[in-house]
Amino acid sequence: MNLNVDHALKGNTDLELVEDAIQRFFIDAKLRAVSVNATYLGLWEALERATAGGKRSRPRLVMLAYRQLGGADFPSAAQLAASYELLHSALIIHDDVIDRDFVRRGNPNVSGHYRNRALRAGVPSAPAEHAGVSAGVLAGDLALSGAFRLLRSIDASVAVRRRLDEILDDAIFCSVGGEVLDIEFSRTADMPSLEDITKTAHQKTSVYSFEAPLQAGAVLACAPEPAVAALTSFGRYAGIAYQVADDVLGVFGKESRTGKTTCAAASSACSSPSSKT
Repeated sequence: MNLNVDHALKGNTDLELVEDAIQRFFIDAKLRAVSVNATYLGLWEALERATAGGKRSRPRLVMLAYRQLGGADFPSAAQLAASYELLHSALIIHDDVIDRDFVRRGNPNVSGHYRNRALRAGVPSAPAEHAGVSAGVLAGDLALSGAFRLLRSIDASVAVRRRLDEILDDAIFCSVGGEVLDIEFSRTADMPSLEDITKTAHQKTSVYSFEAPLQAGAVLACAPEPAVAALTSFGRYAGIAYQVADDVLGVFGKESRTGKTTCAAASSACSSPSSKT
């Protein structure tokens, strides 16, 4: 079945609500940052740029599950959806640090922005790169805490908020576990087994990108447990398939399409079995 997600959503209204929630989050955060220092504001601005321009795949899944399962409080659903976009930003920023990537979606990422700024100021290459990756770590940390901050603002019962918190926490927990596997596989010349590849894809990407957004949207809509379980199962296999396709693009795809240097074009060894887009 070919599901048109945009049709299943209510036009662009749902995504506009998500964008509004993200925008409000950054307005509030930047106002708070100004009271700390101007340099801190610059980091929040870099994080905001890194969060802009994505496909919003995870928020789409949250809103799709919520709407199709009878939810009616769409501003709260948008807050939930925005939290998964911030989680995504956190993980890809940290992923770029791990992979020593300085470009994302065809433009300098947070690390690239701070590295380039240091280079323009005459800082030598090595300390400039250190400044870049340091900013990437800090920005990813801010996005990660921001995901939970948005989650806490949802208008829902204590029981529902507790379960949503558990879903988000589990998504982060599994993703880091998959990242550790990814790093370990990159240290050996041996080809990982098919089971290891699918396990890494599931833990690193599928849980937070498909399972958790669908499950969270269903839980917020107070859907029956069989529906929540079915969406979780579907999300697992859809996420693995998505990651496998993305890995193929990462090796053979054109940089103009992926927005990242491909493994085939990179000068360094490219052994990571999965990535985030």
